[in-house]
Amino acid sequence: MEDFMNLSALLARFSSPFTAYRHRPQRKPRQQQRNRWSAELLETRVMLSASGITIDGNFGDWASLPSYTDPADDQHDTDHDGQFDTPSYVDHPDVDLLEYKVTHDEENFYFYFRASGEIGATQQENSALGKRAGRYYVIVTIDVDNDDSTGYWLHEGGYYPTTDGYDMNAELEFYNGSINTGHYLLHAALNDTELEGDFADQSNGQYVWNGPQTQGPFDPGFVELKSGDYDHYTQWVYKRDDAGNGGNDSVTFVQDKGPVVTGIIEFAQSPDGTELEMIAPFEGFLVDQFGNSIVELGKTVDLSFSLEASGELSNEVTPSRPNGLWASDTGEPINGYILSSIADLSIAKSNAPESVAQGEAIGYTLTVTNNGPFEVNGATVADDFSDQLENVAWTAVFAGGATGNASGSGDINELVNLPDGATVTYTITGTVKEDARLFLSNRATVTAPAGVIDNDLTNNSDYDIDAITITTTPSLGEFVEGDIAPGVNNGDYVKEVSFGDLNGDGYDDAVFAFVYAGHQIWLYDPVQGLLVDSGQRLAVEPNPAGAHHALGTEIADFNNDGYLDILVMVKSTQAVYLNDGTGQFSTPLDITGISSLEAYEVEVGDLDGDGDIDVIVADDDGLGFGGTGNNLLLFNDGTGQFPQITSLPSSTTDDDTWDTTVGDFNGDGSVDLVFANFSSGQTSELWFNDGAGNFTKSAQNFSGNRHWNVEKGDFDNDGDLDLLLVVNNGNPDYVELWNNDGSGNFSYSGQRTFTNENGQGGIEGIQIGDLDGDGDLDAFFSTFGAIGTIQTWENNGSGVFSTGFVKTFVTPTPPETAGGWRSRIGDVDGDGDLDAFVFEGNSEQVYYFENINEYPSALPYGDNFDDGIANDLAFVGADRWSVVDVSGDKSLRFQGRYGFGLGVAYLDTELPMPEQYEVVAKVKAVNTTHAWHDGFIVFDYQGPNDFKYAGMFVGQNQFVIGHFQGDWSNRIAQFDLDDIGGTINANQEYTVFVRVDGDTATLLVDSIERLTGTFVGGINDGSAGVAGYNSWTLFDELEIATDVSYGKPVDLPYSEDFSDGVADNIYYNTPLYWGVVSPGGEKLLRLNTSYNDLLGIAHVPLDPATTPSQFTIAADIRSIPAPLGSQNGFIIFDYKHENDFKYAGYFAIDNEWVIGHYQGDWSNHLSVIDWDALGLSINAKQWYSLEVEIDGNIARLSVDDAFITQANFGVSLNQGPVGLAADTAFTWFDNFNINTSPSAISSLFANWDEESEDLLI
Repeated sequence: MEDFMNLSALLARFSSPFTAYRHRPQRKPRQQQRNRWSAELLETRVMLSASGITIDGNFGDWASLPSYTDPADDQHDTDHDGQFDTPSYVDHPDVDLLEYKVTHDEENFYFYFRASGEIGATQQENSALGKRAGRYYVIVTIDVDNDDSTGYWLHEGGYYPTTDGYDMNAELEFYNGSINTGHYLLHAALNDTELEGDFADQSNGQYVWNGPQTQGPFDPGFVELKSGDYDHYTQWVYKRDDAGNGGNDSVTFVQDKGPVVTGIIEFAQSPDGTELEMIAPFEGFLVDQFGNSIVELGKTVDLSFSLEASGELSNEVTPSRPNGLWASDTGEPINGYILSSIADLSIAKSNAPESVAQGEAIGYTLTVTNNGPFEVNGATVADDFSDQLENVAWTAVFAGGATGNASGSGDINELVNLPDGATVTYTITGTVKEDARLFLSNRATVTAPAGVIDNDLTNNSDYDIDAITITTTPSLGEFVEGDIAPGVNNGDYVKEVSFGDLNGDGYDDAVFAFVYAGHQIWLYDPVQGLLVDSGQRLAVEPNPAGAHHALGTEIADFNNDGYLDILVMVKSTQAVYLNDGTGQFSTPLDITGISSLEAYEVEVGDLDGDGDIDVIVADDDGLGFGGTGNNLLLFNDGTGQFPQITSLPSSTTDDDTWDTTVGDFNGDGSVDLVFANFSSGQTSELWFNDGAGNFTKSAQNFSGNRHWNVEKGDFDNDGDLDLLLVVNNGNPDYVELWNNDGSGNFSYSGQRTFTNENGQGGIEGIQIGDLDGDGDLDAFFSTFGAIGTIQTWENNGSGVFSTGFVKTFVTPTPPETAGGWRSRIGDVDGDGDLDAFVFEGNSEQVYYFENINEYPSALPYGDNFDDGIANDLAFVGADRWSVVDVSGDKSLRFQGRYGFGLGVAYLDTELPMPEQYEVVAKVKAVNTTHAWHDGFIVFDYQGPNDFKYAGMFVGQNQFVIGHFQGDWSNRIAQFDLDDIGGTINANQEYTVFVRVDGDTATLLVDSIERLTGTFVGGINDGSAGVAGYNSWTLFDELEIATDVSYGKPVDLPYSEDFSDGVADNIYYNTPLYWGVVSPGGEKLLRLNTSYNDLLGIAHVPLDPATTPSQFTIAADIRSIPAPLGSQNGFIIFDYKHENDFKYAGYFAIDNEWVIGHYQGDWSNHLSVIDWDALGLSINAKQWYSLEVEIDGNIARLSVDDAFITQANFGVSLNQGPVGLAADTAFTWFDNFNINTSPSAISSLFANWDEESEDLLI
């Protein structure tokens, strides 16, 4: 501020009345400048400022604005006024300017000052008066026209650094310990005459020259910007709606040191006085002679910030303090400050699911809004998806006059035009990349163009983050032990493993953490199918003692270069090892600021929404492990370094956190935290993030239990993240499911696993993933106790879990330490499913378990025993099993005569059987003395007293399905042929087929479904084979496969001309009397029961579920005269058993064509055509081509392409096998076929007179 001496001299010169003044322009109506505010809202006006700044003494709203700094304790002096002078030093910290800022809105300047000392103090006290002595000025000097030819040089007032062209000031004066006035100044005069004119212009000619020093109020006049000097200035206070001026705006010319006149300049100060903010409305700078505002949007100005104080009136002088001296501190000018247009642009992003899968389609909605007050043209909307999404496409909908591109693909980087209140809504779709990991995160932004000030930068971006689940190929979700990393257990303790593609070859590699040998990098070799030690050793412990529980390791891209790096948080090393892209790792970037660490678990996520990977450390403070305390948050600066480390407060002195998981649990787009706490009396905790990495503990209560582990996932597929918590309340441990309501409120589902079966008591190694490739998240966990197991908890897709795979893998000594203390899952072998490593607690070795994504390598199995060996079978009662020759055909025989008991031959494999598979064999119970007559297919073989079975008790005339548990009494399903008058015959070979599908078994005998049974206790993955009990049973053509080659209904169309000498897929009720023969060199099917009064049936099985309602059955049939018996031949259909089938054919002796229903005899004729009435005859030794057309309930018979008759049975005729039959007859059959559409029948052999006598047997 100009010193008091100069101002007094000027005022003394005002000695003659001012009588003339220059032309006064017409001012623009005030309401045009202030139409957004009313007089009643004067207080609110500042609060509603479009700049985003509130003059309230809270300075957080200045944080995002550019900062200008001035050195501390630099030159403070106002006694030098030469352009090239160097000011002397005055020790006055209260004017030591450190930082300053400026912003504006459409009507106001906002200024910010920060000083070393107290702004407004002179450091001298007048104790007698009880006042602060002297004066203090807060000054912003402004070149308002960006023209150095007007205004004055700063050094003229003792301000350094100096520059030219400063016209006006906005400033505050402190006097007698409080503010005097907030006023404006003009430096546009070089002499008294010009100064007198300036007073007249600004007061509309009302100012009295040589009058009182304080004059007004006057109607505001105008300002003419001219060349001026420091000594000639006008100084005024601007008021709005001044009652003293008839309710109109006014200017009052004032002097320093009062009297006090208040106006529109306002300020607020921090409690300690070191910070100050002020508002200087544009209207206080007045208008020019043409009515144009001196300061308005669109202009460019220069600004100089100064603090200035005097020690005058002091009667107490402290050494080294200014004794009546002036001192000031001026910052470097802010040149070229543009009074840009003001707007508030905002963007909001929405996305429903908080969990997404690799390869899954995902959508976002972006809404961009101009909240005003001015139009914005050329705002930039950006959202970058390309690193995690593919096939991105978007559309835009414009409202309120907004314009821009209406559609596009890929990342959004668009220019839009937004009138006040306008919006643009983008709808984005894309697919999560197959290699995306951890989190799908992206930030959408809207940025104002140059020349537009966005007054609220807090709403210019919106962030979304979703957990990524690994998409897997369909698999069994069952595990077998393997050795994918040979040598990994050689001579050291293995504590941890992490997975990731470290060398960029598309396969996941592994980092193993060893107690003595540090962190070893093992790269996957797809040729060998193994993890191979690369030889790299990271973070080798110089003193491994006490390092056994330092388990913190994580793989992620910590420096955003696209390559996966390694984070190590162990006893002696906390560092990031950067990857060069080939799997080679750099000298570590040490993480400083952690004095002691017991990292039991490490998780990563973008905690502060800045686009890089931060770290969460579960810091175990268990008394046995020597840690120090709280869980840590490490904030990445984007380079892989963590300059900011904070800790979350502990709820107990024993902060024993064993696990943590991260995710957006309340759906606000930021990463929240859950800690599994283990100490007695300590409960697990949920912490919510404000988006900037500031966390607040929620009131969530997880039933007051203590927990080993926690994992997240959208288990019920409702779009939010749920939790699995491992409860440790003694023996047994168990897993609980807690469901999220979408807002971060968790409730216990009532579902939990129990693990104390067979001696396992504890769970510590839970992992989450889609183990069976069915699209939902399952749980994998290892247990410890008397034995160690691995187990799965299978999800049905709706968050309902059931026990899945269970396997014992270790029973060491001592048993109480056995089992898996930790597990990790990943696609270790590169086959698309999730495999597992389990870390065993006693030997501290690692076990590898491969997820079976294909059916066991033991399948398909098949053996016809022709080589005399029962390959790949294991036996119960091995000495009673052998391969024997029966009429030139080798079969597997069980000889259990004389009450031997059970004999089982089962597939010798440790691989689990698949969920669905089939078993088939040809089974013959031999009729011999001292033997039962039976034969079975067995499945889910667990041991000689525990297996499932399906087969036949010949002596009881029963087909059965059951569960053998020491005896045969537990029968699930049974079919007694006594009920239908049928028989199961000893010495007859039956094709026995069993289909296992989940917990259901289906039995087919000779390809006809006889029984289905569901096992309430489930069908597990035990082996399969054949069995007998006290019997002499032959087994042949044994197959076990997902799709065996025989024993099932045939596919249509079907055709058999017997030319290969075999009747494929044809089954006989009396096999001894059927055969393929070749009379005259032409092969055909023959039945001869003419001499024994037997019904002969040959059937071809059809599947009732797939057989159409319309189809045809055709065959050539010829009766051969024989000494005994009859002459007949039939096509049969809808075959149920040998006493229930439909038929169409002829009785040659009766000369009749007949359609009927056989039910123990041939008497039930539905239609008969007697050729005697037509003068025709059915001849022996003549081929007839018969065709039966099935049409729903109707059967139509045609012979030699001529329609004969039809019958309506009133039931569907496609529900059973079809075939051929004759009764007590010698009959030939040929060219048998089944078609889904009518086909022509040719009369082969019609002129063949007779067959060779040697075939008539």
